[in-house]
Amino acid sequence: MIRWANEDDITPLNHLFKTVFDKKRDAKTVQWKYFEHPVADNPWVLVFEDGYHILGSISLWVNDAYVEGLERKIALRCDTMVHPDSRGRGIYRQLNERMLQEAEARNIDLLYGFPSDKAKGPLIAQTNAQDLGGVQRYIWLQKPITLLADKFKPFKFLKPYEAMYQKRKRRQLEASPNHIREINAFDERADRLMDQVKKIKPVVTKRTANYLNWRYADHPTNNYRKFVYERNGEWLGYVVVSERSIVDIIATDEPAIWDALINQTLLSLHDAPFIQTWTMPDNPLEAALKRANFTKKDEPMPFVVNQFDDTNQIQREDVYLVQGDVDSF
Repeated sequence: MIRWANEDDITPLNHLFKTVFDKKRDAKTVQWKYFEHPVADNPWVLVFEDGYHILGSISLWVNDAYVEGLERKIALRCDTMVHPDSRGRGIYRQLNERMLQEAEARNIDLLYGFPSDKAKGPLIAQTNAQDLGGVQRYIWLQKPITLLADKFKPFKFLKPYEAMYQKRKRRQLEASPNHIREINAFDERADRLMDQVKKIKPVVTKRTANYLNWRYADHPTNNYRKFVYERNGEWLGYVVVSERSIVDIIATDEPAIWDALINQTLLSLHDAPFIQTWTMPDNPLEAALKRANFTKKDEPMPFVVNQFDDTNQIQREDVYLVQGDVDSF
């Protein structure tokens, strides 16, 4: 039987998660992830139950979004699980079929996810999804000798020269501009910023203050630093960073604002051996990364979508996507 999950299922869902992924997850994380999402269509978790035992589950983060500047709903696939002892019974197929039925009934325009190589084939075959290509990863190397020496011990003798390299790199950075300041939480100015940038690309998650605070300020395990670019009391952009990543960033169409936010990231994460971020091609973030001398490293994850409204078939460059649009960052 497939049914909607409720908060009484948190413990069995965590047992299933540990069995499938060999990772521990506490109840607080599941409560935040599934049951505290601020968008009304959440929680969105289906479970396959047999004799009061949960043998599989599939879940979405349903987000408000702008599609061609109009308010729509899109959803991220996350945590699809089937107990290893129950594979081969069609549970994965049944969960996906029900997911598609419910998503279309709830007027979700787009489902997206980043399946592993092993999972991608069955997902595409069973849901008629489309692989739109890889997500680009850009990096900034700050301590290349440290990274090299960690892999190849003989290179440790070069570490004293790394300070010279870092000093040369830091000369490229300017002091933090007066317009940049760190915040603890987002407020209504984030809502007004979103209204200005809603056409940054044809598809973009609606980054309201409620959503951003849930995603970053209230995260139960991850710590983020949050900076805004402020002018005349209004926010014209923000960036969210973790230990080694630009997790989220968006701004108005002034290149100088993007440059200032990335500059602030480099200043804030000056001790990290490298800084990474994700981006799709052909958007203001990619342009700013190139200006800051970030380098495209690879495309580590496939971007796989189900589009219910196929009036205009989207391509990967139509989507504004960052690491924060994924549940694992």
